[in-house]
Amino acid sequence: MHREIADWLSHISQNFNPPVEWGFDIAMPYQTPVYAVESGQVIALNADFGAGGVVSLEVRPGLSEYYQHLSAMTVHLHQRVLAGSLLGYSGGQYRSTGACTPVTVSAWSSGPHLEFGINPPGRSGGWFGLGVLRDPVPYLRELVAHSVEDGEFLLHEGTVYRLVGGAPLPVSCWGAVGGRAPLHLLSDTAFRALSPTPRAGTRFEARSCAGGVVSTVVVAGGAAFSVPDDRRAHPAALPVDAWVLRHAGMATAHLQVVAQAGTLVRGEPSGVCWQLAIRGRQPQPTTSCGPEVADSALAKYPIASPPTTTSTVPPTTTTTTPSVVGG
Repeated sequence: MHREIADWLSHISQNFNPPVEWGFDIAMPYQTPVYAVESGQVIALNADFGAGGVVSLEVRPGLSEYYQHLSAMTVHLHQRVLAGSLLGYSGGQYRSTGACTPVTVSAWSSGPHLEFGINPPGRSGGWFGLGVLRDPVPYLRELVAHSVEDGEFLLHEGTVYRLVGGAPLPVSCWGAVGGRAPLHLLSDTAFRALSPTPRAGTRFEARSCAGGVVSTVVVAGGAAFSVPDDRRAHPAALPVDAWVLRHAGMATAHLQVVAQAGTLVRGEPSGVCWQLAIRGRQPQPTTSCGPEVADSALAKYPIASPPTTTSTVPPTTTTTTPSVVGG
């Protein structure tokens, strides 16, 4: 949905300006499909003179969105909808005849459009019973910031990150990730909403500043594991700065040194599946398997008969670690 939201923000025909405008207007042709920008539950449906169809969606306790001037509504009261679900079609104005008709140009309208608004948490009453309203534009910009996709680059408080498996991994030099790229500016709220570690099964190539591959790893339980030699080539393995492996355990690296207790992995080439435990406790063989990791990557975990190899964290390069990129 973030592309649709960005399109809305580029077609604002009337800004938030209470009491004249309680949300903001997005110019769009009559009968344009209108989709939910967040998942939630339909808590109100209205058809009001001059407003057309109105859908109110509670996206979290105390926070609702409303979609107004709909020519048709496709949801029902108390229905739960996912982000991207069709709510109705734009361009309606409910007149005293009882029929939804296209919005016409008037003192209250600049033509067919959608009005979108929100209410702050913890408030009730107000327009259509939807709550005391606030400017929805910063809210939508925040949603767009949350919708950054894997592989894209972020800038937060002067540090460059690459989003990998939903988590921000820092970039200390552009050579490791293949050169400069467009940056998404993230607010504190948007940055805190990102995952603290990459999701299980995420693969990436840790590269030196010169661009050479130091190691190919897979994430399980928040920690990085070497992958089996015959599985290093992987189309989803994004280039990532090897700095994150050398500094695993630091909050800024967004990787743990040791995987969380209960993490499931499958050792290769042995083919044995393990449920990892905390230090000092022996992992248990299990029939449930997780990401495939090299048997050698399990050496730090106290398995009864551990494979004989070195460490989980790949060797560092001879390149001097540069400081994190500043803004």
